[in-house]
Amino acid sequence: MSYLEKFIEAVKYKNELFPNEKSLDIETYKSYSISGNISKRELSDVKEICLDCLSEVLCKCDMDLRLGCSLYSELLKECLCSNGYDGNEISFTVGDVSYRGKYIYNLNEEKLRCIVEAGRQRDKTLDVHAWITYKSTFVFDSTIKSNVNISKDRNNVEDNLLSWDENNKQEFDYLPLLVDNNFYFRVDEFEEQFIAWRRSPFGLSF
Repeated sequence: MSYLEKFIEAVKYKNELFPNEKSLDIETYKSYSISGNISKRELSDVKEICLDCLSEVLCKCDMDLRLGCSLYSELLKECLCSNGYDGNEISFTVGDVSYRGKYIYNLNEEKLRCIVEAGRQRDKTLDVHAWITYKSTFVFDSTIKSNVNISKDRNNVEDNLLSWDENNKQEFDYLPLLVDNNFYFRVDEFEEQFIAWRRSPFGLSF
C-alpha cells in the first residue's frame, strides 16, 4: 500500500476509535491526491515554517529532540495552523516508522487502541511515533533523525527535520495508523508544560 492509502485507513481508524466525535471527512483527504501536484514552493514554505518553529522551541524551551515526538508534532501543528493552514491540511499522525527496513515500535492498531484507552500515564513512555502529514502525502518529522542517531547536530533544526514522501524515502518508511489532531492531549504527559509555555509572557509566539 502507498502512504496515501495507509493514511486514508488511519483517517478511518480515527472515526472508528472516537465514534462520538465529529467524523473526519475522508473525501477531503482523498481530494488532495487528485487536486494536482503540490509545488516545490508550497512544500518549501511548509518546511520553512517548521524550521522557524523548531528554532524558537529549542531556544526558549530547552527540550531534547530525541524526546517528545508527540510534543514536537503538536507544536508544529499549532504553528502551521497559526500561519493559515487548516486542520485537514495539517494532520497529527500516529504510527510506526522503519529505518533501513526495521520498524522501531512494532506498533499495530490494537496496541494503539490500548494506548489511547489508557490515557495519560506518567510512569510509562509512549511506544508510538508521531509526525505531521501535509495534505495526506508529505511527512514532516522533527525527531526521527535524532532518535536513530543519524543527526549530525541535535541543536541544528535543519539537520533534524526530515521531509519525506514516497519519492524521497531516505531509508525511512512510514506506517500511519491514526490521524488525530487531539492525540497529544489525550495521552501525553507534557500537557501542563505545553500550556505553561503558551501562556507565559516569554512563551512561544504562535
